[in-house]
Amino acid sequence: MQTIDRVIQLVVSVFLIVGVYQFYFWCQRNPITQPREFRLAIDNHIPYRPRWVWIYSFLYYPIIVAVNWTVTSSRHYLYVAISYALLLVFQMAFFTLLPVATPAEWRTCNTGRGRSERFLAFVQTFDARSNSFPSMHTSARC
Repeated sequence: MQTIDRVIQLVVSVFLIVGVYQFYFWCQRNPITQPREFRLAIDNHIPYRPRWVWIYSFLYYPIIVAVNWTVTSSRHYLYVAISYALLLVFQMAFFTLLPVATPAEWRTCNTGRGRSERFLAFVQTFDARSNSFPSMHTSARC
């Protein structure tokens, strides 16, 4: 592939990421049913580690953009982009028809001490409790 093809794909990827988040936020504001909480007994044994917010926030986008360097042709890139769009459609169906919210008390652990907790609080201003299942972060890496 030529360099110009990779640059165009990179620009398209950035537009897709920004555009996709508009759908995510729309679903967050417009659930059809009341969000329900989903938790398992094992959740109580997972410690609160606010430092993970850095990996959660800053690894997601580079992984998606890395697709630009792994595809072998424009056709291959198009198939990957379409698969992400199809994945989004299924996630939007879950987010609007069967919304799942993280338990409210999971967010009260954050007392705003230190940079990690302050950044986590900032992320949580955009990321409401809803749209927590299925995870877009893990599905985009599959």
